[in-house]
Amino acid sequence: MEVETGNLELLEQAFAYARNGKAHSVNDVRRYLAEQGYRMIELAQISDRALNQQLLAELKKASSQPALVSTSDPEEGGARASD
Repeated sequence: MEVETGNLELLEQAFAYARNGKAHSVNDVRRYLAEQGYRMIELAQISDRALNQQLLAELKKASSQPALVSTSDPEEGGARASD
């Protein structure tokens, strides 16, 4: 099965956004992609049940990871973000 370059970029962006912790649902991912200029016909790709399940798994992983708090004083209860 051949994937067009535009479709691959859409999927990469969808999964990257799901992983970054800003999205709470697949609809959030779709909304973000629409804001990036993707059309409804392109977004229909991520309506596939298998892709939805994969995106949901990424969303769940992202929401279960504790966020690092960047601070200059670790004694204040935050951890330094490392490069």
